Amino acid sequence: MQQIIEEIKESGVKDNHIIYINFESLDYANITDAIELNNYIKNLVKDKNTYYIFLDEVQKVKEFEKAINSLRITNQFSIFITG
Repeated sequence: MQQIIEEIKESGVKDNHIIYINFESLDYANITDAIELNNYIKNLVKDKNTYYIFLDEVQKVKEFEKAINSLRITNQFSIFITG
C-alpha cells in the first residue's frame, strides 16, 4: 500500500488529501462502526478536491461497507481497502 501512496504523491497529490487508517493501530480504536468511520473521514475533508482513502484492516469496523458506500456516492473519494 505504501508504494501506491508514494505513486499518488509523485503525481502531485498533497499529503493532506491522502487519508491512511490502519485499524490495527490503537490510534483508531475509537472508530468502531460505519457512522464513526464516515464522520472521521468527513471531518478531514477541507475542500472539494479528490481525497485518496486507504483503509487497512477495515473489517474491524462494524458495517464498514455502509461508510464506504456513503463516501463513494460523492465522487470525491478514491478508496483503497486492504486487510
